[in-house]
Amino acid sequence: MQTRPKILALSSEVTRGRVGLSIATPCLSRLGCDVFAVPTVLFANRPGLGRPVRHSIPVPTFTEFLSALEQDGCFDELSAILTGYFGHHEQISATAELISRLKKRNPELVVLCDPILGDRPAGLYVSREIAHGIARDLVPQADILTPNLFEIEWLSGSNAEEPDFLDRLNDWRHRQGLRCILVTSYAVTDSDIQSALITDIGVEKLKNHRFDNVPHGTGDALSALFLSSYVRIRSFSDAAKTGIRQIESLAKTASGAESISPEDLNI
Repeated sequence: MQTRPKILALSSEVTRGRVGLSIATPCLSRLGCDVFAVPTVLFANRPGLGRPVRHSIPVPTFTEFLSALEQDGCFDELSAILTGYFGHHEQISATAELISRLKKRNPELVVLCDPILGDRPAGLYVSREIAHGIARDLVPQADILTPNLFEIEWLSGSNAEEPDFLDRLNDWRHRQGLRCILVTSYAVTDSDIQSALITDIGVEKLKNHRFDNVPHGTGDALSALFLSSYVRIRSFSDAAKTGIRQIESLAKTASGAESISPEDLNI
């Protein structure tokens, strides 16, 4: 019997609307992973839906949760860690320290950092302390990075309008020690969304159909889908293609709906 991959997922938890852990956890579970989900922030509603009530998990509470799970042996057989939205820069420090310890014990541990910082045209929607904490403490420890176009420009200091943008990103990837970058929404047209996968093999551009009125959460879902495939097949290209195919199916079903439904995953 094949062992179910165990994933530690750290991000926001939302009561109404599938974003953060509210979409990542069911996607991972649906694809056969056991998930230890630890919230960083509690939201009443996803962005653009209802009153924006937000409460960050206190840092001592967050670290106590991680410590309890570690001491109970929950992390002994982890396959991967997924990090997303953070509510306080000290949560990032605690996460980075945990990753460092666990990677020393298990060099095969895969870390995917979804650097949730902001988007076009609004720019950063987290504090600069959080943004710099992710750049300083998490990105160098990650194996996989799944930013949107704004986030990778901010992190790398490169401009997507420059003709050698992807070459610059590959150089930056090497300096950071990253094995893979999947830039979501690298190019968007009326009909398509293109992502760029950057690995040691080179740059691969992946396209999926664009649907109107898709609710928030596709980025969180794609990171989870990509990771769940990668921990099984160990191919960045195949995992990215699978994740993008699955997210296209979810987006099609969710067009015009209040939330994405992981129950609609085509697996």
